Amino acid sequence: MSRSLRAPVLLVTAAAAALALVGCTPTGDDDAASTTSPSPSKTASASPSPSASASDPAGIDLDCGDLVSAGTVYDFNPNFVLLDDPDLPAGSAAAQAEADGGVGCAWQNTTSGVLIYVSAEARDADQLAALEATAGTASADYAADRGYFASSGGVGTASAVEGSVWIVASSVVFGQSLDAKIFVDSAAAAVA
Repeated sequence: MSRSLRAPVLLVTAAAAALALVGCTPTGDDDAASTTSPSPSKTASASPSPSASASDPAGIDLDCGDLVSAGTVYDFNPNFVLLDDPDLPAGSAAAQAEADGGVGCAWQNTTSGVLIYVSAEARDADQLAALEATAGTASADYAADRGYFASSGGVGTASAVEGSVWIVASSVVFGQSLDAKIFVDSAAAAVA
């Protein structure tokens, strides 16, 4: 091969190799994220849950994408992806909500593996009062009827009431009430 043809051939070969390598990078696929997800401990949930399973007064007919949109999560941090079938920690607000006919969701940071749990479930007035009594410090940061924030063991838990719906957002990334605002506000708007 002549010397004048080698440079273009090498350039084309290098470009093809670079394109092939681009196809090998992770895409944030939910299946990949769920197989590498850390198993959160039972103590990671600082959110209050009722001691007995409650009846579902009205039910929540929403899925996780309705509760908190992909765009909302992206605005918070583009590295978080919705897990299709998350392993919700036993005793957590998300697991309780799902068991009671509500919705329990989890998003995972594809870089760090950190999880965010958000749940919503319909409750009667007495159940809401009991949950609110143990929810933490009242917070006016949320676009919901009433809001609360608590932190325990490095996990921040935002709770809110919108109508007759109990909303909980919990994660180690919620160091203060405002950190959970985008999730609580989105869920409150979805159930309103």
